[in-house]
Amino acid sequence: MSDIKDFNLTPGEKEQYKPVTAEITCSHCGKKDTISLRACVNVSLHPEEKQQVLDGSFFMYTCPDCKEKTAVSYPLLYDDMGKALMIYLLPGQTEEALSKLNAQQETWSEDMLKAAKVCTMRAVRSINELAEKIKIADAGLDDRFVELSKAFVFAQFLKQNPGFTAVQVLFERQDDKDGLVIFSKDGKKGANWTKTTYRPLISGERYSLLEMELITGKTHQLRSHLAAMGHPILGDPKYGDLKVNEKIWGEYRLRGQMLWCSRIEFPRMDGDLAALSEKVITCDPPRIYREIAQRK
Repeated sequence: MSDIKDFNLTPGEKEQYKPVTAEITCSHCGKKDTISLRACVNVSLHPEEKQQVLDGSFFMYTCPDCKEKTAVSYPLLYDDMGKALMIYLLPGQTEEALSKLNAQQETWSEDMLKAAKVCTMRAVRSINELAEKIKIADAGLDDRFVELSKAFVFAQFLKQNPGFTAVQVLFERQDDKDGLVIFSKDGKKGANWTKTTYRPLISGERYSLLEMELITGKTHQLRSHLAAMGHPILGDPKYGDLKVNEKIWGEYRLRGQMLWCSRIEFPRMDGDLAALSEKVITCDPPRIYREIAQRK
C-alpha cells in the first residue's frame, strides 16, 4: 500500500473546493443576508482553521445589524492530510449532499486521488460529531474502537439509569484522560440538571466578554458549560485551551481563569444575617478584561 508521504498533497488551483453562497435570515432581528461558505477545510494548508472548527467559531455567522451570533451547519469536507484524515460533515446525512461533495473530486490530480485511497474517510451529521472525530484522531485512537466502546459503556449506563433520555454521547479528553460526555434531554434520574444564562457584553474578533448568571449552583458549572460550547474561559487550567492560555500569559502576564464575580444578591434573611437581607453588592471586572475582548 502506498504511504501518504509518497504523494504531493498540495491541491492545485483547479482542485480547490470553491466557496458557495447561501441566503440566511437572522433568527433574532429578521435581517436577510448573503454569506459565502467554504466547502472544504484543508488544515494542512491552513492549520489555524483546525482550532476554529474545534471551538465552533468556523461555523459562526454574526448578523451585521443586531450582532446576534448563529451557528451555520452545512455540507463540508474537513481535510487533514498530515493525519491522512478526511471527514464529511453532512447535516441530515443526505445522499444528495454526499454526491455533490464527491463530484468535486473529479478535479483532483492523480496524487490527490491516490492519497484519498489511503486516508481514513468518515461522515458525520453535526458540528459536535466533527469535532469529536478530530479529537479522537489527535488522541491517536481508532475511532471504530471508540464507537464500539461508546455503545458498550452507554448500554451499561442505561441499565444502571433506566428512564434516562440521552441526546448525544461524545468522546472527550481532559488532562490526558479519555472519557465520554453524555448529554441528557431532561433532568431524570442519572442526570445532574444545571442551567446557566448569559449575554455578550463585548463580542470581539477573538474573544468575548460575557455576563453570566448561575440559575443552579454546581461545581465548575460556568467553566464546564462554556467549555462544552467550545468557548472555554481564558486562563482556565482544567477546561481551557492551554495554548491560548499561554498566549494570554505572554501578551498580558495574566495567570488563572478570567472569571469575575460582578454581582451578588442576597435574599430576605433574619437572624445573624439580617444585615445582609436583600442587599446587592456589585463590583466591576478589571479593565483588562474589556481591553482583551475589544482587541482586534
